[in-house]
Amino acid sequence: MIAMDIAKTIAAVLSVLVLIILSNKFVSMLASALEGQIGSDTIFILLGLRSISISIGFLPPAVFAAVLMVLGRMYRDSEMAALAAGGAGVARIYRYVLVVVVPLSLFALWLALSVQPWSMRQANELLLEEMQTMHLRLVTPGKFNEYRKGDLVFYIEEIDSDHTLHNVFVHNRHDGKDAVIVAQRGRLNELPGGQYVVLEEGTRYDGKPGHADYEITRFDEYGVRVNDKPISTAYVPPDAKPTLDLLRSHEPADVAEFHNRLSIPFGVLILAVLAIPLSRLAPRGGVYGSLLIAFLMYVVYENLLKISHSWLAKSTLPPWMGDWWVYFIMLTITLILLARLLGISWMMSVIAGNAGTKWGLAEKRDSK
Repeated sequence: MIAMDIAKTIAAVLSVLVLIILSNKFVSMLASALEGQIGSDTIFILLGLRSISISIGFLPPAVFAAVLMVLGRMYRDSEMAALAAGGAGVARIYRYVLVVVVPLSLFALWLALSVQPWSMRQANELLLEEMQTMHLRLVTPGKFNEYRKGDLVFYIEEIDSDHTLHNVFVHNRHDGKDAVIVAQRGRLNELPGGQYVVLEEGTRYDGKPGHADYEITRFDEYGVRVNDKPISTAYVPPDAKPTLDLLRSHEPADVAEFHNRLSIPFGVLILAVLAIPLSRLAPRGGVYGSLLIAFLMYVVYENLLKISHSWLAKSTLPPWMGDWWVYFIMLTITLILLARLLGISWMMSVIAGNAGTKWGLAEKRDSK
């Protein structure tokens, strides 16, 4: 019953968190689409890919909040008191929670090491394709379109679904000379010098206005540069690299990204273990009685992880240390909370393997 409630609450909390983040992403993507930076038909594809990475990244806080809410409700409804009276101690509570959390952490390990970088890689490739065709989206068929402060003017009669331009007119002003180019077809190409519109089967007219010495040149293929800055396709950000590439790399940024991926499954386990004693800190506060303290604990944990990843990226920490010092601190805090709630004697009995049912609620006393 406890395991089922935790699983349902994890799904509910994760859905709410993802919807909140995706709504903000949708607004920013919609603004980019209105500016022509991305196509309107790719917004929902990008949202789908982003939802995968966001869902994986928010698994630890979702598990943390779910365990707190379920156990907090059980304290409020005196279900924990009934469990303690029936002989269910802290070890059994941990067992109920870990039944859900351990398989979920293993699943999160696969998601973080495989699925999340795949989704980031697909999103980056899609954004790169959109950047390469951005100038075409700014071109309106049937109208004159200006570039370079009016020095370059395009007129395109039609653009196919495969981004082929038909019946292209170009006016290009350079060094006081005007060039008028007419071509049957064209396409956008990424070349070393920048982005070019490559025209096919056309004619170029060169000269100065008011003079009769125009040069007429017929061509099979001719390129007109529309952007001086080439779009880099070689760089792959660390969050989009396959995990095996990160393991082979000795770059500090790649080492930090590898430990960042590992922090997702480890975060699921550590935060779930921490949430159990935290849920008992304010038993009269209802379901949300411990959320303030838990929120502060989570903020501390997240900031320690960010500091650790920053130090790894700057080579301040050795790669073998990674985030293990953060996990050690959080586990130490968990043991301190358990000792505070249950007493040192109970902790010693756990180590000795003779733990009773004490959970801060009831103790069995020997009858005289």
